[in-house]
Amino acid sequence: MRFTIAASTLLLVLQAAGARAQDPAPAASKPDAAAAAAPAIERSSQPAPDGAVIWFDQPARSWNEALPVGNGRLGAMDYGSVQESRLQLNEDSVWQGRRDDLQPRALAMEVADVRDLLLAGKVREGQDLAQRTLMDPETDRSHQTLGELVLRMPGMERVTGYRRGLDLLTGISATTWTKDGANYMRTVFASKPHDVVVVELVCDKPRGIDLTVALERQPSSEGCPLVIDAGTTKGSGIVRVWGRTEADAAAGVTFEASVMALPRGGTCVQDGATLRIERADSVYLVIAGRTDYWGKTSLSDRNAKDLTTAATSEQPLRDEHIKWFSKRMRRVTIDLDPSDPAARALPTDRRRARMEAGQPDPELIAIHAQFARYLLLSCSQPGDLPANLQGMWNEHLKAPWGADYHTNINLQMNYWACEVLNTPECFDPLLAFTESLAVRGAKVAREMYGAGGWCAHHTSDAWHRATATGQTVWGLWPHGGGWLARHGWEHYAFGGDLAQLRRAWPLLRGASEFYLDWLVRDPASGKLIAGPSSSPENSFVLPDGSRADLGMGNAMDQEIVEDCWRCTLAAAEALGEQEDRIARRIRDALPSLARPMIGTDGRLMEWSKPWPEAEPGHRHMSHLYGLHPAALFTPEETPELIAAARKSLEHRLANGGGHTGWSRAWLVNFFARLRDGNESWRQLNELLRKSTLSNLFDNHPPFQIDGNFGGAAGLAEMMLQSHQRLGEGAERGHVVHVLPAWPDEWINGGYQGLRARGGHEVLAQWRSHAMHAVRIECGFEPLWIRLPKGCEAKGASSDGKPVAIERRGEAWFVPNTMPGQRIDLVF
Repeated sequence: MRFTIAASTLLLVLQAAGARAQDPAPAASKPDAAAAAAPAIERSSQPAPDGAVIWFDQPARSWNEALPVGNGRLGAMDYGSVQESRLQLNEDSVWQGRRDDLQPRALAMEVADVRDLLLAGKVREGQDLAQRTLMDPETDRSHQTLGELVLRMPGMERVTGYRRGLDLLTGISATTWTKDGANYMRTVFASKPHDVVVVELVCDKPRGIDLTVALERQPSSEGCPLVIDAGTTKGSGIVRVWGRTEADAAAGVTFEASVMALPRGGTCVQDGATLRIERADSVYLVIAGRTDYWGKTSLSDRNAKDLTTAATSEQPLRDEHIKWFSKRMRRVTIDLDPSDPAARALPTDRRRARMEAGQPDPELIAIHAQFARYLLLSCSQPGDLPANLQGMWNEHLKAPWGADYHTNINLQMNYWACEVLNTPECFDPLLAFTESLAVRGAKVAREMYGAGGWCAHHTSDAWHRATATGQTVWGLWPHGGGWLARHGWEHYAFGGDLAQLRRAWPLLRGASEFYLDWLVRDPASGKLIAGPSSSPENSFVLPDGSRADLGMGNAMDQEIVEDCWRCTLAAAEALGEQEDRIARRIRDALPSLARPMIGTDGRLMEWSKPWPEAEPGHRHMSHLYGLHPAALFTPEETPELIAAARKSLEHRLANGGGHTGWSRAWLVNFFARLRDGNESWRQLNELLRKSTLSNLFDNHPPFQIDGNFGGAAGLAEMMLQSHQRLGEGAERGHVVHVLPAWPDEWINGGYQGLRARGGHEVLAQWRSHAMHAVRIECGFEPLWIRLPKGCEAKGASSDGKPVAIERRGEAWFVPNTMPGQRIDLVF
């Protein structure tokens, strides 16, 4: 099949761009403007850049060393090479598969048979029956790369003064080098305001740029169409790649990427499917890319519109991008003890290697947290798909685990830091995805389980798969819905957005309804228990020495159910839905729900029977869900469960636990909830030492982005927690707990812009391991404050005037606060 760019479309874009390409401009002005775009990236003769910058003194040798940019939908990985530079491109909806496959089967009777066998103690028979009858085959579909932009510059074999880096504040990746006395700079950014990726190459030597521009991609699979072509007019040009992710036209998506080249000075000619630019003063490349995932429209026309808008913008795209991006990044600052000057002078890869060798580097950990905020802003924006296992940055046609949406921790971990680290707009794609997943999940609940509401199993994709697939050890686990639904309540708890909570209400209500219908009475205890289900993705050893994985009343099941029900009741209260039918059923059922059990060894039991783990150091610690992300276990209310959770963690670690990036990140959060700052800090350091790549991507291995977000969430949990609620009636509110897990090594430091439940925003500073300042901008709830153990406030003020503050147990209450009012504690 031959598909060419429509002549009218190509001409439209290039004519619109022509004026810009031919505009006279002083050649010397371009390097100055580019330098202003990335002020932290200096030439290599200058000292190491300050601030939140990831930088290197050599090009990336592999994809894992490249630097990511993104605008939520479009992304790129910048290798920073010189003679042949690659920019690997992504669009979040380049997916294999189809919407209408994997329809649920009517299996309610089979589920009941499996349940009866498990309750009768016939675990092996029940598991074998479940595997034969309940499980659908796994699918072979994946998120895919959009392609690669390849820029070749002849004669650049040897250069001096090389440096590349990513400025997290501005979202600009920049590469600089010198050749024969001429200084070059190439900048890359992904513009959200204009929905394009931009590359700008400048040189301070007139007519100093010779360049070829090409797009490369392999067909998605055998039989899939793929076309790459180019065209020019009026000194500018376009290269385009078009293709499909499936050979079957009824499946997958059609994708298209277009690169518009706008040289200043010099010439631009077509050379087959590439563009050749010679003797230019500068080159401006604008990249558009789309699929028909959201609707069957002309991709060429939509890309042409994006390119035309970008080419004719009166305001420089870079300026608008910096304004948009830096506004969001500036919301939060994190200041930890200054690192050794010797570490600060090193490129990021050697700085991380120094940590791996055992040297501390608290500033790099702060940069790692800001990098997580940068990544979420770059891969999760309203109107887009949520962050997948790799955010959206993926060089593969068949990515590890399909770069899909694992709902047994990974997708949720991507959003743990979303609220507290002040990127709340990034939540919208997760909410929209969950809404679509619930539609498919309602069919699964009805057909597979004979239940109302909705559910989802351990993995999904862009088509919102909700069925049970693969092996029972990971696939027979219908709690993706209950876990995802809690994020709707959390978003409200942090921001007070009732409109968003109203959107999330059917998700919470539906997940709770599924549990109400699915749970059964345990014949032995009379309690309500969940099952059949696995404890992701762990298994146990039966008395005959064989391994099994299905149970009834597994700890995680019971904890997710309770947490989902409590979040639903809280949402009902906020929305005035206390008398809703499902809310009433929850209140009736809660007292009968089986709670987690503690074994004879003092550990929390992962299953309802004292079965030994087949892998005592397993990466999942599912039975501790009640500790985090839920808050069912607290030192004040359930000290016995807190003690059991600690013993469980110690047992996991003694047997090699935490060996994946995301698992280590979960440990940081667990120990923060235990208020063990020293151990939480040790685990966070281990995350960077053992499970972080040189570009600060998380290393599962391979790369998986959840550990980036989970690690940042853990640091935030050390600095600020707000899950506890105090007070009654009009005084009831979440407690702003400052530095609940304060490690001994944090002698000096501070943070600003972290958000607490209740809508509060918090600043804290400490000096010589003593509180120096706490300022809270009040939210929509009454203000309760808790300080680190041993710290006392002498009073409080607002706008310099004293305000009343009341000591109530371990917390302080500030009466009669108003939203937006600033409260300063006096020490």
